[in-house]
Amino acid sequence: MIYRKDTGEIMGAHIIGLHAADLIQEAANAIAQKQSVTELSKFVHTHPTLSEVLDEAYKRAEVKPVEVSA
Repeated sequence: MIYRKDTGEIMGAHIIGLHAADLIQEAANAIAQKQSVTELSKFVHTHPTLSEVLDEAYKRAEVKPVEVSA
């Protein structure tokens, strides 16, 4: 998962393996809709499924808003 640490916006994703084509679609939709990892971490992913891999990636992403000094 490649994302902006200041906004959480997903910029890209790499998925390698047997079911990569199935999993990449969720990441592609998130990029197209400009969703953040913070928003996506609140979605429910069924258990046990391969989509839990993305759920874990969203939940482990750290978003640190940039502080603007006046």
